[in-house]
Amino acid sequence: MSKITRYLMSFKTLTIAALAAFVCGFSSCSTDDDTSALNSDIAEIVGMTLGTVTCNPANASSYTYSASGYKMTINADNSLIYNADSLVMGTDLKSVPVTLTTTNYGSVKVQGINGEESYFIETGTIVDFTQPRVFTVTSSSGKVSCDYTVKVVAHQQSGTQYRWTCMSDEAITVPLQDAKAFFVGNRLVAMQSEMSAGTVTGRLVKYSEDFGKTWKTLSGVAVDASTQIGEMDGKLYVATAGQLYHTSDFASWSAPAALDATIVKEFLGGVNGTLYAVNINDEIIISPELNNGTYTWKTDQYEAAFYKEVGGTKVLQKTDVFPYKDYNFIVTPTRANSEVKQAFIIANKQSDKVVNEDPKRNQNFVTAVVWSKLIDPTEAQPWGYVDIAWNNHYYYLPKVNGLKAIMHNNVLIAKGEGVSKLYSSVDQGATWKSAQLTYPEGLSANIVALASKDKMLYLIGYNTTTMKRQVWRGYLEKDMWK
Repeated sequence: MSKITRYLMSFKTLTIAALAAFVCGFSSCSTDDDTSALNSDIAEIVGMTLGTVTCNPANASSYTYSASGYKMTINADNSLIYNADSLVMGTDLKSVPVTLTTTNYGSVKVQGINGEESYFIETGTIVDFTQPRVFTVTSSSGKVSCDYTVKVVAHQQSGTQYRWTCMSDEAITVPLQDAKAFFVGNRLVAMQSEMSAGTVTGRLVKYSEDFGKTWKTLSGVAVDASTQIGEMDGKLYVATAGQLYHTSDFASWSAPAALDATIVKEFLGGVNGTLYAVNINDEIIISPELNNGTYTWKTDQYEAAFYKEVGGTKVLQKTDVFPYKDYNFIVTPTRANSEVKQAFIIANKQSDKVVNEDPKRNQNFVTAVVWSKLIDPTEAQPWGYVDIAWNNHYYYLPKVNGLKAIMHNNVLIAKGEGVSKLYSSVDQGATWKSAQLTYPEGLSANIVALASKDKMLYLIGYNTTTMKRQVWRGYLEKDMWK
């Protein structure tokens, strides 16, 4: 009972009827004269639970589930009852079992809709919640009543589906057989490769400032078949013709710095002022960002298992699991500490040799490779190979031409060959499965590149028949729920 109610009841000059009329606007709608629970003047609902309901999914068989775990919130000040967490999409709201708790044995009647008569609610009474309902609670004395508006809602989206928008669908003159894409700030950058018999004959770098709707050709630096691009700390890096340039505004460029092709095989990108690349021995190398136009590359650290002592010196031993081509350099913050980042290199290896000759394996089991390291500003960490468990016969990332990989919403996603073949890993690359996502209905192109930004997944594809490039942007429904 509220303080206002107790205060008003201390004035004996007020009649019980007047008191009831005054207080019904407050939370409990009460004028209790404390005679007994069976003759109480308190009219309030203090609890509501839902029972077992039926769900009718759009593309699956019906099933039932208990909705008792969905809390019903009671806002007494506004006489409103509702579920803050929506029921599962497809739930039959016409038949929802309800159990109520009232103060001092008050009774509750549901006001009728669509011509039906009002009826009392008992334990498990079925109520149609396809629209808000009015519950009238009456005190056990029968002298006081109060109305509550009750709403039960279900998701209108499943939460597990992707919602897609075609950002652009335009004809291009050069066949788009291979591409690399990533964001630099809010600019989407894509480098497409012209191919002939599997060999890159030319490259073109474009960028979009409106999330893939329109595209501009990168200018200010020469781009040729040798060009490689990467990102570090909000800047675009372009390695071309033995020089390395960078820009933050896509208009002005740094002075060129020499990039020795006899050392650097593939430029990857960077993080926290350190650039990463792969040398001609397929070793991961690093260099600080320098201002004097030169770079000092050195081999990065590997886990101890990859070294062998030769003449008292530890020498790095190249193995069949070293990354060799189709490099994907990914950096993401760790969940435990935003200052510590995790880097991945996902690539194809040179050899088609089966890594583990377990006799139960399919002998066509040839995988891509995943390498990972923590980037800790307080302590250098080594690169480690994400090993494939000996009994992992099914959940691996296969070696495919033009491998592309990104981090999207804390999930690694990799592109295989074909229109709708994506793989995902939720355990930092240890196991992979076919990505469980719905593809755009209008997707009529082979996916050639992936990108991610602000919970949005970008697919860039090319239709070899119409010679059109498509850019699709999609989001997982539940990621946008408030």
